[in-house]
Amino acid sequence: MKETLRIAQEVGAGLDYAHRNRFVHRDVKPENVLFADGHALLADFGVAQVYSVSGTEGITEAGIAIGTPEYMSPEQASGEPHLSNASDIYSLACVVYEMLAGTPPVRGSGSRATIAKQVTDVPRPLRALRPDAPAHVERTLARALAKDPGERFPTVAEFVAALQREQPSAGAIGSVIGRSIAVLPFVNASPDRENEYLSDGITDELINALAKVEGLRVASRRVGARGYAAPGRRAAPHHRAAQLDRGRPAPLVRAL
Repeated sequence: MKETLRIAQEVGAGLDYAHRNRFVHRDVKPENVLFADGHALLADFGVAQVYSVSGTEGITEAGIAIGTPEYMSPEQASGEPHLSNASDIYSLACVVYEMLAGTPPVRGSGSRATIAKQVTDVPRPLRALRPDAPAHVERTLARALAKDPGERFPTVAEFVAALQREQPSAGAIGSVIGRSIAVLPFVNASPDRENEYLSDGITDELINALAKVEGLRVASRRVGARGYAAPGRRAAPHHRAAQLDRGRPAPLVRAL
């Protein structure tokens, strides 16, 4: 964890310098992070773009967005010609997420599918894949991976600083993290099985939104669903260990 955050800090420093000089990298990815004397360096500014440039430099002549699908921001994947530093912040967050979770936050069956998912799919909360990750790191990545550029950190320096923020001492954790919650999968209460995808999508959206709430611990879908105990029944052992304060399933009926 410490090594990952150190790399993020060093790469972020280089990216912040570029942003302060009005350049957007547009291709932040693991392959462009090089190491020299134990320090991480951001390389390959070959597709970098100046903030004030005009035209359609954000897309190729074939209409394909410039960049690497797994690390593209939603606006970059959409082929928007004018990108801000928020796009690079999203890409750096993808790299950090992958270093911690072992997989990019968004990935499809191929390049085009991945590009489409960057625009529509909300990444799973980090701790659903890396349970030992600090809560503040999960919240920081969730904000940096927001679909709306305006909801991300204003600068890469603020993003990196939020990642580096120290956790409270063991004695203070109880007063800081006082509540926990599990978002259980919505139950498709309609006869139409095609609505199942809505149940999964709404569940993921709620988990991602609640993960951004300060002082609230959100259990992964797996822990919540398997650990839920109906009224009058005893919770499963791993549910009790998770110390969940709230958990309730909800029916889903699609309005016509």
